[in-house]
Amino acid sequence: MSFRSKGDIPVNEFSAQYFSGGGHKNAAGGMCEKSLEETLVLFEKNIRVFFQELDN
Repeated sequence: MSFRSKGDIPVNEFSAQYFSGGGHKNAAGGMCEKSLEETLVLFEKNIRVFFQELDN
């Protein structure tokens, strides 16, 4: 999967932490072996946690 962001949102850190990926601060990629439905649930859960961690 591919992640893009603007500004100070480090999608490379998100990708590395939750989807075995990496890349640049505003452009990164990762992988998930689960079904699309399971991946979406995992993404939604993890993105909330990630943004909470960024706020702290």
